[in-house]
Amino acid sequence: MLVDRGVVAGNVTDKYRLKNPVARYLMDGFLRTVSEAYLRTGAGEVLEVGCGEGELAAHLRAQRAAEFYGVDISPKVIDIAREVVPEMHLAVQSATDVGFPDRRFDLVMCCEVLEHLPDPRPALRELSRLSRRHVIVSVPREPIWRVLNMARGSYLSDFGNTPGHLQHWSTRAFTRFIASELEVKRVWTPLPWTVIAAEVR
Repeated sequence: MLVDRGVVAGNVTDKYRLKNPVARYLMDGFLRTVSEAYLRTGAGEVLEVGCGEGELAAHLRAQRAAEFYGVDISPKVIDIAREVVPEMHLAVQSATDVGFPDRRFDLVMCCEVLEHLPDPRPALRELSRLSRRHVIVSVPREPIWRVLNMARGSYLSDFGNTPGHLQHWSTRAFTRFIASELEVKRVWTPLPWTVIAAEVR
């Protein structure tokens, strides 16, 4: 976990290289789901908002080549992403103020980001503004996420809440939130996440 300028940035744990077989199984389910959502779009140009260390982009590019752009609020995390995915166009930018014109990308992705924002509504509007059509978003599914953290003895003093998580959505609540700005096309629930494929209205 990186704390950059007081903000929790990047992955709290290296979830792309987990040793625990149960955790690895859960992460594989997440990656399969996001890959399916990505492949369904056929997107040629993709923006990942909150791209972190670039691990998800690297995984998706291996499934099908596309031109990937990524923004993240942390300069330290962007430096890591440049090493992980040197082909990716990267910039330090906030999820609530992304410096690209309207309707710039075929697909805009925002995975494991919105739960970190004090007010995620401006970021959701940015996702809608930037996409020509497709948007993929994901968040931890609550309260299952915290229950699983506590079951493995993590973050007990904070009732299983992962550091930096400010929003806590059930699948139903997150779907309602996304539907306030976008047209929800499909919802997946790979344990313990909610993944939504949506389109611009």
